Amino acid sequence: MKILVFAKICLAWNFLHITDIHWDPLYTDSNLANDYCHSSLFDNHYKGVKPYFGKIGSECDSPTPLVNSTFSFIAGLNQSIKAVFLTGDLARHDRDSSIPRTSGEISDQIKTVINQISGSTNALLLPTIGNWDTYQIGYTFQRDYSRLFDIWKVLWSETQQGQIFPTFMAGGYYSLDVKSVTVLSVNTIDWFIDNKVLGDCHSNFEMSSHPGDIQFKWLHDTLASLKANNKSAVLIGHTYKSEPLYKSKCLATFTNIIGSFSNLIISQYYGHVNLDVTYLVTKKDKYEIIPLRKQELLKSTKIKNIVGQFFTGPSIIPFSNPSFRLGTIKGHKLVKHVQYYADLDELNNNHKDGLPIASDQFYSPTCDTSEAYQLKSLDPKWWKVFLDTVHDQIEQYGYSAFLDTYRACEHSQKIPPEENEKSKLVFSADTLWAIIIVTSIIFLACVVVTYEYGRNLENQSYSPIPESPED
Repeated sequence: MKILVFAKICLAWNFLHITDIHWDPLYTDSNLANDYCHSSLFDNHYKGVKPYFGKIGSECDSPTPLVNSTFSFIAGLNQSIKAVFLTGDLARHDRDSSIPRTSGEISDQIKTVINQISGSTNALLLPTIGNWDTYQIGYTFQRDYSRLFDIWKVLWSETQQGQIFPTFMAGGYYSLDVKSVTVLSVNTIDWFIDNKVLGDCHSNFEMSSHPGDIQFKWLHDTLASLKANNKSAVLIGHTYKSEPLYKSKCLATFTNIIGSFSNLIISQYYGHVNLDVTYLVTKKDKYEIIPLRKQELLKSTKIKNIVGQFFTGPSIIPFSNPSFRLGTIKGHKLVKHVQYYADLDELNNNHKDGLPIASDQFYSPTCDTSEAYQLKSLDPKWWKVFLDTVHDQIEQYGYSAFLDTYRACEHSQKIPPEENEKSKLVFSADTLWAIIIVTSIIFLACVVVTYEYGRNLENQSYSPIPESPED
């Protein structure tokens, strides 16, 4: 029996991380469309290829052909998928004031997407609540957990429903076991800065009746129980942990909890920002969260004492190219990520030209961390190796190939023009100081040489001309 349990724990298994689908059944690529790709009375005289599969970098949400093609591709994905982490925002935005969302519409959109996902895979689906999955009046988020549970419960067995029901109905969060780990789905709306219904958390969550603090107590106690039983955890949620998105005390508490239990948290997955970004949890005097963006990577030698990591996922909505993530876990270790992206420009062009688009070719794999970054796993030790490699490449060559690759992956192979600057000719602080010192020495040497040369010329110019001897 022990051998079977050990073998089960050590087997590698795959999961998908899909986020921010934002399906919009009202989407149109017609010339009679407004800025949100909704029908309009006026011809916008749109030039170029029509955005049949979506419009990159616009205010438009995901069209039906993109959503259908995404799940057709996933259905044929030749991988053994055991779980799907669905980190929120299935429904469209409420940007178009001429067509305000209704509670019924939100429910219908979520239900349709959930049914599509469950029909495309036999994997266990684990959703979280996105800020656009709830009905809002202004910034008042409705705590309508019974509505969401009624939609989501088709994803789970009766036993799983019974396990999820109490905490989900209390606060929109739950936990379920998947293979070798326990997945904790947190409700980040309780800590979200835009949630005007709730104030900031209490400095001591144990003594507070704030819904966000009650969830923190559940999170802390659940992680403590897992630690006592030598188990590992994966956290999933919608909005990631950062100062602009979380209320300050809520952020401080969350950061401290995940830092304290970082040795058992294999990974965390969030959405909301539509970018593939790694965040490192570090500890010096206190726990801190550092996003690996370009500027942080250029100062990579200053990032030390890494104890954990988490990730935001690229989105299906065409903020950049539509993308999702495939991950691999083996035992208690996160092995690697692979990003799948859809080249939207090419797809829209092919549709314009009437070229067939095979469902199994809609997305392409890229950004395999075991190859692109040469990482044997995605734990803190190997992220330190990655940072050191970026630093060494910049020191030696003046640029980092790893940094260029990371930024392309961050934007799903579609870096915005305003950010499309290569990391070449970028030097670290130590290199810059060395250049300044050497340049200064050369400059001073040139000044001295020039001065001495001038003096010699002056002496030669004013030397008395020998007088001719008298006859």
